[in-house]
Amino acid sequence: MATQATRARTGIVVSTPITAGGAKLNHAEDVGRYADSPGLLTAPEERLVDHSAARLGGLCRAVGFEDHAVDRAVSTLRRLMHPWGAVAVGGDSGWVSDIADDHSPIEFSLSFDGGIPEVRMMIEAQGMSSTLESQAAAAIALTQKLAHEPGVDLERFHLVADLFLPEEFRAGKFGLWHSFCFGAHGEPTFKVYFNPLAHGEGREQGLVQEALNRLGFRDAWPLLAGVGAARGPIQDELKYFALDLTRGCASRVKVYFLHHEAMPGDLDAACRTASSLRAPRSADADRDDGRRSVRAGIPAAIHLPCPARDARRHEARVQRLHSRLRVRSQRSGRPRPHDRALSDAGPRQQPVRARCG
Repeated sequence: MATQATRARTGIVVSTPITAGGAKLNHAEDVGRYADSPGLLTAPEERLVDHSAARLGGLCRAVGFEDHAVDRAVSTLRRLMHPWGAVAVGGDSGWVSDIADDHSPIEFSLSFDGGIPEVRMMIEAQGMSSTLESQAAAAIALTQKLAHEPGVDLERFHLVADLFLPEEFRAGKFGLWHSFCFGAHGEPTFKVYFNPLAHGEGREQGLVQEALNRLGFRDAWPLLAGVGAARGPIQDELKYFALDLTRGCASRVKVYFLHHEAMPGDLDAACRTASSLRAPRSADADRDDGRRSVRAGIPAAIHLPCPARDARRHEARVQRLHSRLRVRSQRSGRPRPHDRALSDAGPRQQPVRARCG
């Protein structure tokens, strides 16, 4: 494994054959094994892949994708969720995913960068057993499949994969996650999320610093630590290390912090060097955690996610967000694809515990 990286041509955003635990999935051999696994489809119930494909298709149509773009997104998802997507919706395999509030291994989101919609999915490939090592092995197999997708480049993944994919995980709630991003035009793009706690608590900052060094950002960590983790590792938790699986100047490295018990002033301080910060606005945030962005070593933006923690709060947040977006759209006179998308996203027809995404 190479440990020396040439100077990276890309930016950093704060806001990779590899095996884990000696395990490696062989898709030709494991399809039958998946069919016999706990929590997988053994009766005429809805499969996770079918449920997810239907939700993806609905969201793509809601934001104005043409039929060929919807078909491309859905077919890509079905191909990449094979074979582990045969799990039954709401099934209990023993593994509790940390991706979504209902513990589904799938979570949807939308981006409207410059008014152009993008449908995104966070995905945790499902392993053969309820261990971090098994989940990581399934995710590695998915990464190997992604190598055959148009535009995917795994060079940077391979530079840092050994740091985050040990034979035995010491801490953390996941092994390796993926993000799929679908647009109305062009091929999907992909990203991986690594677990900074893979080697145990107390080692996450050194791990991320070494990953940044290998990727060519040797001066980045002191800045990130000074603004993103200024209150210490307990209150400013180092949560994820992520990479775009593409090549070029737009390909990003992301470092995510979770700011516990943060007040508006703490969030303003965490993004005080962000070039896009026009004025203190964090007092308007619905939630007290944030994701910061850095490009070429200089913070560029702050992102405040508003996750739901139970069904009641979920409904209130969706309606509040919907109202704010409607007002903004009325003022701008622009079309409102998010209106249709939010209508598709809620209200929930099943309880949070259903694990259906």
